[in-house]
Amino acid sequence: MRASLLVGLLAVAVAVAAGCGGDGGASGLGAPPAGELVDGSALGDGRVVGVGHERRDGQSQALLVVVDGDGNLEWRAGLPAIGEERSGHFDAVAVPSDGEPPTIYAAGRAMRTSDRRESGVVVAFRDDGETLWESAPWPDGPSEIEALRIVGDDLFVTGFAEVAVADGPSARGMLVARVARDSGAVEWVDVLESQADPLGFTAGVSIDVSERGYVGAAGFASPGNGRAGWLVGMWNAAGERLWESLRTAPGSADLGWEGGDLNVAHEGRFDAQDGFLVIGDVFSGREGSDMSLVRYAPDTGVIGFEVVRGAALASGGASFDEGTALVTRGERAWVGYSVANEDSGPTLWEAFAALYDTTTGERLWEVPFGGVSASGETVLDLALDEAGDLHAAGSTSDAGGVGKHFTVARWDGEGEPLWITEVDVPGSDSLDDDEATHLVIEPSGDVWAFGRLDAGDGVEVPAICRVAADGRLLWSYPAGARAR
Repeated sequence: MRASLLVGLLAVAVAVAAGCGGDGGASGLGAPPAGELVDGSALGDGRVVGVGHERRDGQSQALLVVVDGDGNLEWRAGLPAIGEERSGHFDAVAVPSDGEPPTIYAAGRAMRTSDRRESGVVVAFRDDGETLWESAPWPDGPSEIEALRIVGDDLFVTGFAEVAVADGPSARGMLVARVARDSGAVEWVDVLESQADPLGFTAGVSIDVSERGYVGAAGFASPGNGRAGWLVGMWNAAGERLWESLRTAPGSADLGWEGGDLNVAHEGRFDAQDGFLVIGDVFSGREGSDMSLVRYAPDTGVIGFEVVRGAALASGGASFDEGTALVTRGERAWVGYSVANEDSGPTLWEAFAALYDTTTGERLWEVPFGGVSASGETVLDLALDEAGDLHAAGSTSDAGGVGKHFTVARWDGEGEPLWITEVDVPGSDSLDDDEATHLVIEPSGDVWAFGRLDAGDGVEVPAICRVAADGRLLWSYPAGARAR
């Protein structure tokens, strides 16, 4: 979850949508509503599932779509019908590797139309769209699920939950829960109430589980005075909270016009030694933020190392640099981030991918994503194939441009570029807000990328692109999208 998404928690949710179809008119959702896919997972046999949101009848609606290898829609689903009207969205999806046929688990938020009460939900679907169960890990108040991880017979989720505060308004804290896969029963749930936030800016946005059963969650909190905090928590498999850590800007700091975005943890992953790696943004001391990669000891929370990457602008202006994506394997961590271009000024960024040694924090290599300074360059997701090649999804822009392109790239294990594929729709607006937000790698080496594309008139619609192992665009939805 990027720092810019924090702003979205302060406003009415922008509705987004999902869809699919093949190049040249393969069947899909027809003309979809404005929207976006935000997560996806492989189902096997060349099939994938994507989740997101769509705008229908003036409301945001959760959406799940299953697509075959040619881009044809097999089935779609939303929130289960429970006898009353609900709106909402799905933010995460996961599919276990041990099921045949697979069960699909989607998580997000449901809101009752009658009283606008919102609840974080996890829904289990059979691979034909039938609902198996729906679970609300926090039934005592408003909540939302932002991230989901499958481990063995259980699901681990994180998000936010609203808690009661004595002699004051209710507040939001980071929620972490363990849910049984077969029934949706909540085995344990915890909320970091010590970081409860009356302004409603707090959430867990990433969760991971180590080989030894440590459960780590990363996100942000707003402890007051206009400051956002980098928030990390750790639990054991039984739900016992081991430690929590909150980092904020100094009380005397001038936070500038974007003060709320200065300390945000975006993603957390364990390494082979159970160290918890977290990437995000931290206050830079110059009215801006730097990318930061931190390794925590799982049992104590002691920081083993911190890597900071930012742009020291000669002009002295603020540079809002972001750490946005992370994947680990063994004792290596691959990261994605954006930093301001020193010559172009603080409004233009360059995005990078880099490899770090998780035992020392040493950077082994760094490569550019799009290679130009632009307002829209960012890496939003990373994945490794079996050979150790790194794949990235995100957005790139033309030099100095403000529009964004749906982009997928691949590098070998030494950081040598293999290809980069930018996708757009002919005739779309130069101010496009296109993005690839998530990717899945097939055993064949083909890549599925999920996100959004401009379909004309400035309307962003859900997009799925299948890119061959050599970088060729095989097909896309909406039909007619092309590799630039």
